[in-house]
Amino acid sequence: MKTDATPYAEALLQAAKRSDWPRLADQLDALAELLSRNALAGQLLADAAARPAADRLKLVKAVLKGFLPALQQLVARLVADGALDAVPELRDAFRRGYNRRAGLTPVRVETAEPLTAATRKRLVAQLTASGRKPALTEALQPTLIGGLRLVVDDVEYDFSIGGALDRLEQSVRNA
Repeated sequence: MKTDATPYAEALLQAAKRSDWPRLADQLDALAELLSRNALAGQLLADAAARPAADRLKLVKAVLKGFLPALQQLVARLVADGALDAVPELRDAFRRGYNRRAGLTPVRVETAEPLTAATRKRLVAQLTASGRKPALTEALQPTLIGGLRLVVDDVEYDFSIGGALDRLEQSVRNA
């Protein structure tokens, strides 16, 4: 049975200081990455479920050294609940709650190459001028042929060369 991560995300948002939210979002990204790439870390944490609460928290703090205490405590709770597999959904639910509370618009930028600082700045300025406070996440898509693809509030805008060719093909077929 899949764990609903929303209550955990809401609890983390309420327990943490607002000024810690950006750092928590980054740490949730790092935690999801750690668990997806390092089976040993996930197994070590999962095995902690059988330990007393104080020992479990010590183990979580050792594995997640440098993480904020609110996240360490939440991970200890996830371990106790057998819900460690919910970390990716927790990360996403936390970002949604964080963005909503902060008045941010989630914007995913997909490019074949990393954005330059100048391009990122111009993109943020254009989105801000349209009345949005963008929360940018960047994703590399090596299959994109030039340009970029934006997903703003779940609406996709394809400014790639491949997208332009697809639209041209469609218009020729419809002509």
